[in-house]
Amino acid sequence: MGAGAKVTHSTVGPVCRIGGEVEESIVHGYSNKAHDGFLGHSYVGEWVNFAAGTQTSDLRTDYKPVVMLSDGTKIDTGLTKVGAFLGDHTKTGINALLNTGSVAGVFCNIYQSNLLPPRDIPSFCNFARGELVQGAELTAQLSAAAAAMGRRGQELTAAHTALYQRLWEQTAGRRERALRAGQRRGG
Repeated sequence: MGAGAKVTHSTVGPVCRIGGEVEESIVHGYSNKAHDGFLGHSYVGEWVNFAAGTQTSDLRTDYKPVVMLSDGTKIDTGLTKVGAFLGDHTKTGINALLNTGSVAGVFCNIYQSNLLPPRDIPSFCNFARGELVQGAELTAQLSAAAAAMGRRGQELTAAHTALYQRLWEQTAGRRERALRAGQRRGG
């Protein structure tokens, strides 16, 4: 834990860098939230990186139960506090904002914008300059993951590569639908 970190009722995995405020969240190993910002009532996969100033909202302003989205399907959580769910190797940019009940799959990049990102970002997609866009090709993303893992003395194994290749294939239709829907909305 970093100096000045405020962590309450949370589980933090091994080799994480934690700073700022973390409340009632699960953060898996090798993830970084080393800077100021708030992470509450959230679930964070491995190798996730929160850039400085990233904020998650975990409470609606009308105090109603949080409704989450999954591939266009609404899911009533029945809970008044739900932050963000972020898959492995997902990263945020400086001062990124995540709305209540946001979900981002694996290998997503969420950059600061004057607009809130969609609350459902499919795996291998980015939110940049106010729009949902296709992420880099899988080989480039795996190369970046290998570099990040190498910095911590870990290796991207053949099993990891096979898993992410399979996820890339399995989520292709969902990505395409979300990207087309974003184009119809004009961004």
